[in-house]
Amino acid sequence: MNTLDEIARLEPIVRALIRIPPARRTGLQKAELYDYRQKLRELLAIPAPGYELPLKAAELIEYARHHGWQATARWQYGPKVPEPFVTVGAARGPEPGPNPEPGWESRQGWELSYTWHSRGCGPGKLRLHGRGVLKVPGRPLGRGGSVRDALDLINRHTLRK
Repeated sequence: MNTLDEIARLEPIVRALIRIPPARRTGLQKAELYDYRQKLRELLAIPAPGYELPLKAAELIEYARHHGWQATARWQYGPKVPEPFVTVGAARGPEPGPNPEPGWESRQGWELSYTWHSRGCGPGKLRLHGRGVLKVPGRPLGRGGSVRDALDLINRHTLRK
């Protein structure tokens, strides 16, 4: 079974398991959801044929993971997506301790998202599309700035001391 067929098989299963309220999921359903999500993450990290992860995207993922953040690459391609693209995301939870400022949402954390797209590029080439998206605790959704700005933000809010 090829990657696209496997993704098409797993996505509806994961959606069905997610629809079950967490309090009502059995131990087996929780384990299945975890396993299927993990497999789906691995499949979506496989580049489109003829493409590879851009150097800056790979650097962002590696840097985020090194600093204790979660980071993923999610490729989109196939018959319904004529121009492949990859979205790289990084996230981490809030700072431990008391809420540092009014309006702070204790469950929020930092999230970054950047997309590299093949639209208007030669075969096998990708370029950064837009300025990315940045979610910071206590602030509305904003633009992410450059990848260098993202690396600086990750460094300032590292989980590794």
